[in-house]
Amino acid sequence: MDGKSQKRIINLRNPVFQFFVIGILLFGIDYWNTARSNQTNDGSGLRSNVQSEINKYYRVWSQFPDSSIMSTIINREIEKEALLRKARDLRIVESSPSIRNQIALATKQFIMAEVNLSDPGDSILKEYMEDNLHLFRSEERYSFEQYYFDQDKKKAQIKKIRWREGHGVNGSVEINLKLEYKNVSQKYVSEYFGLDFAVELKSFEKGDIEILESIWGWHLLKVYEIVPGHIIDFKENRLMVLNAWRQDEQKNYYEKELQSLIKEFNIDFRMDSLMKEGYN
Repeated sequence: MDGKSQKRIINLRNPVFQFFVIGILLFGIDYWNTARSNQTNDGSGLRSNVQSEINKYYRVWSQFPDSSIMSTIINREIEKEALLRKARDLRIVESSPSIRNQIALATKQFIMAEVNLSDPGDSILKEYMEDNLHLFRSEERYSFEQYYFDQDKKKAQIKKIRWREGHGVNGSVEINLKLEYKNVSQKYVSEYFGLDFAVELKSFEKGDIEILESIWGWHLLKVYEIVPGHIIDFKENRLMVLNAWRQDEQKNYYEKELQSLIKEFNIDFRMDSLMKEGYN
């Protein structure tokens, strides 16, 4: 082997030269990944995902989704696409379609973790509570006795008159309902007797003996106590207010960041881009 060949081999093994080559390779890989990511801005992947979700809907319901459901599907996929592109910026690249949802969720949690959730102090929390009183109002609670008469409204009416006159009363035990309900919420009553029953019960007063129709049939009941709903005490429930404020802060921050990502990545979707051939 001549001197020139030996010199060339020595140069190729030079650590500086090897470091330079590795740098070029890494730059090329990064450039390729970036180009691949940028290619998704044409929305083809988004259209494909939306089309897939609509096809699933069609297979289940045998009909094309209405405008409301279509909007929900599209907005969900736009959100997912924005989160996935953010994940790529963070060098979290999906390796399989089966983990796209997990990556999108992880990116969402990463974004929400950026929010400053330190305690803002009593003044801000009290202001938040005043602006959201519906979140901090306790439900009305009821205590009552009930007897069930299935669909026999007339019998229930007769028993009501006799009960008011001081006579005893009994009803059917064909369904699994308790005789007495103590200190139960309106939500509880709605779940067991139906919403209409709960709304009517709200109009009763302590001591009332009335018949009332539920999802089961007719009931004769006597109201023993109604505890009105009220705004909770701030000092006793400060932690509840703080946690609700923190959840809202995260939600509002995320919604703002999501819209920013959609704008940054120029994500757009047009309804006319869908092809209906897949529904046939």
